[in-house]
Amino acid sequence: MIKRSRKSPRGGAKSLITIPLALTVLFPEIGIVPFSDVQPNFFIISFLLIPFLANKLRVSMNFILYAMLCMICLWLSFVVHQKNIDFLYISKYSISLLSIILCYILCSNKFLAISNRLILLSIIIYFLVALIQFKIPDFLTFLVSRSATQTTLDLLSSGRGMLSLTGEPSHFGKTITILNILYVFNVLNEEKTKVNRLYLLIMSMVLFAMNCALSQSFYACFFHFVVLNGIIFILNPRLSLVFLATMALSLASVIGFFHIYFPESRIVIIAHNIFNSPELLFTQGAFLRVLNVPLTFINLSYFGFLGAGNSSFILSKSADLTIETLNFTVSNRLFGGFAEYALKMGILSIPLLAVYTYMMANIARLNFTALGFHRHVGMVFMAMLLLLSLQDGSLANPLMIFAIVHVFLKVKASFGGGSPRVFVNVVN
Repeated sequence: MIKRSRKSPRGGAKSLITIPLALTVLFPEIGIVPFSDVQPNFFIISFLLIPFLANKLRVSMNFILYAMLCMICLWLSFVVHQKNIDFLYISKYSISLLSIILCYILCSNKFLAISNRLILLSIIIYFLVALIQFKIPDFLTFLVSRSATQTTLDLLSSGRGMLSLTGEPSHFGKTITILNILYVFNVLNEEKTKVNRLYLLIMSMVLFAMNCALSQSFYACFFHFVVLNGIIFILNPRLSLVFLATMALSLASVIGFFHIYFPESRIVIIAHNIFNSPELLFTQGAFLRVLNVPLTFINLSYFGFLGAGNSSFILSKSADLTIETLNFTVSNRLFGGFAEYALKMGILSIPLLAVYTYMMANIARLNFTALGFHRHVGMVFMAMLLLLSLQDGSLANPLMIFAIVHVFLKVKASFGGGSPRVFVNVVN
């Protein structure tokens, strides 16, 4: 009989580091820094830990050199835009880039790891807090800085959903979507011979339904719906077609349900506009957020190849989309996401965009065996992460950063001289 060995003191000490770090990633908007959606908790803790872990960390020279190149480009952009930037601007974008570097170092050395058990616990906490907020509107809102300017009562009166432990219903919905992707990827990547396909399908659908009911953010639910289709396609391509057809047929019933029980919800309002006044969609913030990437590069054309920096230049513009005229504002910032580096830094963002492209390209090479067939699913995972990381969100959001770095490192670790592969048997 082989006896299980007890956990070593070193392993216990390591868990004292990984768990607090994981919590700062899973709950990125809980903190005390005012007027900031994403709190600097992850950056502060990881930055303070690095000196103590220096003798245990292994980082390649290529990574160090490239990280230095990215930082130099960022500092050069500060010099270029020195007339319109301040200390807050420098701090914000320095922390954003350093968060990516620190996340990579800690993940590659396994000091930052998030188990599926912890992901499930986080999802339950997010949903439980949101459910309670329907009865007690300000429940735990003091943990989020946005609560000082926006309460759940304000959201309810405007037909929007709950904040839960975030600053916006759309942030709440996006957080659940990212956790959904991480959970599915981790299950497929585990050292198991069989994976229960039905379990992953049901769980993902339940998360989507709960997201729609609690966040009630049309923007977040739309992207979760796209991600859900990607997950279903990974598990069973045929089922994804059936799911799309089913969703199309049941859409009227879902809207009818919300119309009866939640007539003031944002989803009902937007659905009403789609069928009765489609031109009103162009005035919705959600529609402008969807166009974040093209609008970013349109805005960049007004600032030149060195980017916008923190310029105070503002210009109202419009674009003819045939159906309706889209009105938007040309300024130094749109809706965040990784595209914001291009708008802020211009040509100096090329090293950052290059490493981002490199990571996505490697994720796209992932393959795995499902239902007896060897299938290429990396493109789907890449598309889901690309979609979320280029859309509305803070550059310093450790959850989004972790999702990309974690998937990239797992895929990279599965390289076998050719395409990275994860061999699993997906069963009912």
